[in-house]
Formats: sequence, structure tokens, C-alpha cells
Amino acid sequence: MTVPFPEPSGPPVPRAEVLLGYLDYFRSLVVAKVQGLSDAQLRVSLLSSGWTVIELVKHLTHVEHR
Repeated sequence: MTVPFPEPSGPPVPRAEVLLGYLDYFRSLVVAKVQGLSDAQLRVSLLSSGWTVIELVKHLTHVEHR
């Protein structure tokens, strides 16, 4: 299940809270997309960049930690 998309017309909130809401939303989308993939599907490149799905998820994790 994904987190609902943050509503831009809601009451004013701190900028950090807005950014964390978007991060939660997009993180939940990535998790939902890769959750049903087999181990073999995670390790096969489906992208024009040549990255595998697992490499893309690893990259997103490192970027988030930065």
C-alpha cells in the first residue's frame, strides 16, 4: 500500500514536513513496485542506463541518506 500523495492545498506546514511527505510518498511507490519482483528480476537490467532494479534502489537509498 502506498502513502497518499501529499495535498498541496492543505494548511501551511513547515517546508521540511512537506519534503518529508513527498519522500514518504515516492519511497512507498518504489517499495510497491519492487516488492513483487523475483530475485532474478531484481538483477536483470530493464533500464536503458544498464542499471538493474536492485542497483537503482541502492542508488536511491544512498541519495536519501545524503
